[in-house]
Parts: sequence; structure tokens; C-alpha cells
Amino acid sequence: VRTTPWMSLAAFSRLLIPEIKPDIKRAIYLDVDIIALGDIKKLWTQDLGKHIIGVSFGHDGIDFTKIKKIESVRKNHIYFNSGMMLIDCEKWRKQGLTKKLLDVEIKTRGNRVYNDQSILNIFFQNKYTLLPPEFNVTGHTLNHFKKSDKKTYNTLVKKSVFRHFTYERPWHNQ
Repeated sequence: VRTTPWMSLAAFSRLLIPEIKPDIKRAIYLDVDIIALGDIKKLWTQDLGKHIIGVSFGHDGIDFTKIKKIESVRKNHIYFNSGMMLIDCEKWRKQGLTKKLLDVEIKTRGNRVYNDQSILNIFFQNKYTLLPPEFNVTGHTLNHFKKSDKKTYNTLVKKSVFRHFTYERPWHNQ
């Protein structure tokens, strides 16, 4: 597994959760820069339908067009933030996804922007459940909706379940 100065080996641990805990049916993965503001049960009870993961688009203020080109991801794919994932561990194990994802890691070295997040986006390409934005609210998510949809913005401010500090980290000195 290739690491970078800002992405340690630990970041890849989300790919191993279903194997490390073979007795669980579901798991919630949260990055360490996420705080819970609401009832986590709201995420736990989300219906994944036929999909293996539930994720949220993070509105990270990034031009994903360039990233999709670098990573050979379909243009219509909605690039997701892997900092918050609801995982159907049973389906994951049945389909042998840990090995498949590690194979993607090997095949795409040098052609990824976000390491493990890129691996997940390359592999899942629109084969996931898109969860409501309140499950992964970033500063960019708030800015996006503040400009485009005031009603959603106000709802997110009041009812965010998870706040994800992707770039703006209040615990760092400015």
C-alpha cells in the first residue's frame, strides 16, 4: 500500500473493517476529524438497498472533473467522500471486496489523487447509496448550500448528524 506524508497506512483501515470484525453485519466508519452532533442511529438505520456502502458527497470545493480523468472514473460518477461510510459487512465479505480493493490499489498506483478514497471511488463508480448530506457536513457543503439552497443550508445547520472538518480544522492554529 502506497502512503504519503498526509495519508498514513491507518487510512486504509476502513478497507479491512469487515475482515477484522467477521461477526458484524454492519459498520459505520468515521474519519477522526468528524464530530457527532445528532443521533448516530439515524445513519445506522439507513436503507442501503442492493448496495454495499452508503456515502455522502462532501462538496469539498474541488473540481472532480480533473480527478475523474486522472483516475479513469466515468464522467457521470458522483465522486464521494469516504470519511463517512455505512458498510454492509456481510455483502462486502461475500463479494470478497477487501481483496478486490487491494487489487485496485496495486493497479492504480501513480494514478490516484486521494489514496483510499480514490480506490473506493474507482471501484464503486455509482454503485453505492447516496445518503443525505446531513451525514457528512463539511465547511464546503455548508458554503455550497448557503449559495445555492438556503432551505437546505438552514436544515444542515440545525440538523447535521455529523460535522466533518475536511480542510477547516478549528483545532489547528491559523
